[in-house]
Amino acid sequence: ATGRTGSLAYAALAARAGAAPLSTRALVRNATKAREVLGCGACTAAEGVFVGDVTGELPQEAFDGVDALIVATSSAPRQLPNGTWSYPKGGSPEDVDFRGTLNQVAAAARSQVDRIVLISSMGTTQPDSFLDLLGGGHVLMYKLAAEAHLMAAAAASSLSYTIIKPSGLTDGAPGTSELVVGHEDDFGAHKCGEPGPQGCISVARGDVAAMAGAPPGD
Repeated sequence: ATGRTGSLAYAALAARAGAAPLSTRALVRNATKAREVLGCGACTAAEGVFVGDVTGELPQEAFDGVDALIVATSSAPRQLPNGTWSYPKGGSPEDVDFRGTLNQVAAAARSQVDRIVLISSMGTTQPDSFLDLLGGGHVLMYKLAAEAHLMAAAAASSLSYTIIKPSGLTDGAPGTSELVVGHEDDFGAHKCGEPGPQGCISVARGDVAAMAGAPPGD
């Protein structure tokens, strides 16, 4: 919950405008960073902040009694001095986007969580794209595999789910742009009135975070 999108979702849920605050929990890798990003005090389980790594064993108590889970974890490549890109050891798309999501879905199932919201990405059905080839990580392929796993898990249980597939995320102000909805990796050029095939290629992280925390049906 200390990433750029997850932290926004946590803050939005903890202090909803015009509504009572929700009992919100956060799964973080580092309590020190959580204090800096989330503004928690001791950042302990007593405050609803749990330390764990999605690529390994997760604290089951973080999921017990939870109604809904937002999965906002994502791998991030680093640019090397020679200009190429690489993922850190243990932080590849396979580790984080795929196995990390599987671990969270499994933990949620054990605690009988009702609903999972997965923030994935647009472009997952377009193989060998720039993002897929970046650092040799095939991040979009692994995000698609995680989506398929979540759908299969839901089909075999009473779990409900929402998969949000945003285009390029920006740190721009939320609530200032028209949001365009498409399907099957349609980037919406014909809907945005922009020339060329790119169409609607960006969305504010704050808008994605707000959508992730919205009640079903809103």
